[in-house]
Amino acid sequence: MSPQFHTVLRKSLVWGGMLFLAALLQTTVFARITPFGAVPDLMLPAVLAIAIFDSERVGAVAGIAAGIIIGALGGTGLNLLPLFYMLCAYLVGIWATVGLSANFPSFVVYILACAAARSVVTLLAVDSAYVSYSLLDVFPQLIAPEFAATVVCAPLLYLPFRRVALFFNRRLKLPE
Repeated sequence: MSPQFHTVLRKSLVWGGMLFLAALLQTTVFARITPFGAVPDLMLPAVLAIAIFDSERVGAVAGIAAGIIIGALGGTGLNLLPLFYMLCAYLVGIWATVGLSANFPSFVVYILACAAARSVVTLLAVDSAYVSYSLLDVFPQLIAPEFAATVVCAPLLYLPFRRVALFFNRRLKLPE
């Protein structure tokens, strides 16, 4: 087997393990400790970090995997999260290549934009699950707390994912 195959396999296992740890953190620790009264979406910053620090393609595959993992651990049925994570990771990976760089302020900008889009996905899920609801009730009780919790907790994942990316040293042009 080629050295390139071993590198891809090693990266896949490490990124997959990091996604699984983020999913466990989201579904165990943050299911009990809910900042702003909501569980933060830690899979979103995880897949964005992979897309920023590795590539848009790897981020997109990680996005699909993250959506499937969180759907399986969360016990939800069919949902849009694999497609949503894939799309966000792919677009952010492209923007990280041609636009903003792979630094912390850029990561925060990406999180803000994608967390806002995640709020729309949550609203669509509420709309499909409930016949009648009031946006005035859903926004302060569900949408805003989930957005705030995701944005506030996202920086917790930046440094560990950056350290792993430094190990692989693909996208980052930093000295080791």
